Amino acid sequence: ASLNLRVEPVRNLRFIANSFLSDGGGRYNAGLGPSLMVRQDLTLSPVRSASLMGGVEYQLNPRWVAFSYYGLVYFARNIDGSGKSIVGFGAPNSGGNANRTIQQPTAGLTRIFWKSPALGAMQLNLQYSYLLRMPWWVPAGTPGSAQAHMVMSELRYVLP
Repeated sequence: ASLNLRVEPVRNLRFIANSFLSDGGGRYNAGLGPSLMVRQDLTLSPVRSASLMGGVEYQLNPRWVAFSYYGLVYFARNIDGSGKSIVGFGAPNSGGNANRTIQQPTAGLTRIFWKSPALGAMQLNLQYSYLLRMPWWVPAGTPGSAQAHMVMSELRYVLP
């Protein structure tokens, strides 16, 4: 299931929201989690996942846009204990690579150098993001989460 929304309640102010909920659609959440796991009896079991993204964009003037977004992705634990051992996505002792949640707030500015319906647009994007990752299982003696501060700039040509 997916619900997406973009509204402009007043001129130059846009609100954006995207959501996605799925059994077996992890690959559509930016590839951050699995779509399914193989159980011990060799049957396939889909992994439930969900993602949300919300944000606001404000056109400061014809050349500058300020934006801020928040994104969250969640992957449900999928464990099979029917065999000799407990296996699956997020199982104990499975390693720290099974993402439970990933959150990312971001903010930035876009400078539009020129824009033409026939030629496209040239713009500069400046962005700051904070990333927080929480795995399902963490080996003893290791941090329970990972975080990163990121800065990005890009010069972009937008096709007409």
